[in-house]
Amino acid sequence: MKIQLSKNLPQELTSYDLLKSFAVITMVVDHIGMYLFPEQNEWRLVGRMSMPVWLFLIGYAQTRELAPLLWIGGSILVVSNIVVGESIFSLNIFFTILAARLVVDSLALNFLKNKESALFTYVLLALLVIPTSVVFDYGTFAFLFAMLGYFVRDKENNISAQVKYGFMLLAVLTHAGFEALSFAFNQVEAILLVVGLVAVCYMLILFKPKTYPEFTVKCPHFIIAPLQLMGRHSLEIYVVHLLILKSIAFYLYPERFGWFQWHWLYG
Repeated sequence: MKIQLSKNLPQELTSYDLLKSFAVITMVVDHIGMYLFPEQNEWRLVGRMSMPVWLFLIGYAQTRELAPLLWIGGSILVVSNIVVGESIFSLNIFFTILAARLVVDSLALNFLKNKESALFTYVLLALLVIPTSVVFDYGTFAFLFAMLGYFVRDKENNISAQVKYGFMLLAVLTHAGFEALSFAFNQVEAILLVVGLVAVCYMLILFKPKTYPEFTVKCPHFIIAPLQLMGRHSLEIYVVHLLILKSIAFYLYPERFGWFQWHWLYG
């Protein structure tokens, strides 16, 4: 989710633009459901496809910089929670991303050592998921997708396709199980969740940095422009759309909120 402000960004549409656009769209759908249609699980089901993309890109990236924009964006949303009377914890996904950047290399390398280390790493993440979910969104299970990004990008360890796909299924089933319980999805919704996550993660495993000059020229600007906007300003979009949705929900459903009537924990 890193915002690149460099003027050296390609003018052509890139694979990053497409992937982040998918993540932004599913994210917005998720939050529309969260704030405006909380009783309708369909919105939240679509939204479960977003987080794996953001965390995958964290592991896939070469940088581990704890960018100031992440701190700023995350802090703005924490303040907005205080203003409209929401909980401070769990902290939003910006803090999940910051935590992932700190630990993804160590977790991935330890997982690759041997079978015992792989099992230990997974069990550790499983044991910590409940307490860490209280602190930041998705908890330690979010790190599984950051690790998947690391494995897909890694060149030095020559990670086999078998390991990548096996780990992908592990991440999908773990995340799907945890989310199905959290949202009380029924059997059909749980199956759709698994199928959707498998499709998304298969797309992630095949991901490569590319530019699409011919498509950029042939495709209308009104299509290219929004895709590049979502791909290159996803942090700003995340903050702004949430502030807008909070404001709308605060106006429509005042009984669910309250000026500065915030609390520490959700629920």
